[in-house]
Amino acid sequence: MLFDIFSWHAFFPFPPIYTASGELCIDEDAFIRAVCQLVWTCPQRANSCRRVVTGNWGPHFGWLVSVRSINISDCMRGLFRSLAIPNNTKTGIETTILVPRFFMYQPRQDELYSGDDSEDEALQQQMVVVEKESERTIDIQDILSEYPPDQHPMVGNPLRESYKLALPFLPRHPYDLTDLHVPTMKVLSLCTLLHVTDLITSIERSGNEGLSWEVFDTMLSEHAASYPLSVSE
Repeated sequence: MLFDIFSWHAFFPFPPIYTASGELCIDEDAFIRAVCQLVWTCPQRANSCRRVVTGNWGPHFGWLVSVRSINISDCMRGLFRSLAIPNNTKTGIETTILVPRFFMYQPRQDELYSGDDSEDEALQQQMVVVEKESERTIDIQDILSEYPPDQHPMVGNPLRESYKLALPFLPRHPYDLTDLHVPTMKVLSLCTLLHVTDLITSIERSGNEGLSWEVFDTMLSEHAASYPLSVSE
């Protein structure tokens, strides 16, 4: 189980690569990548964006999102995928995640706003423009936007959505989250390793042979604040 978790993170954000004989191609770079991923403490909560640049969205002035923030749910997705196996049948559903692209402040409808930038932000409301992105490619766009292949010191990096052009040419996970489940015994083994006894009881009471993404995320996220899910422990 621990090797499954480690090997999946070794190839993040892409699916694992195998040799012709079926062995995982974990070289030195992949090994370091997995270690860095697993020793990092995932934030419980995150703002809607990690990096922004000023700009316009049509006639509106505000901030364009260049790098998305991640939170505990993103870490849970990685943990789920590292332990999951395919279902017997595919649902045909594409899981999407809302990603902020632009945000600005506007006067509240019940307040008068003079337009002075120094005015208290409490008199304004934040407006956010979001877009649905495929869960199978969202992590790829996160990595490309935060660590672009070519960085030019004299100009800003491309916006996050610019990397959509490259997605059709890059490998992605073959299964949607809805087409996967984690065997109950794997989750129980993980909880035993982390000494999360109350969660073990909840899983045993469910009586399921496997946990879907929704159930997995709900159960483990509720305990993440008290029991950090870090393999390095």
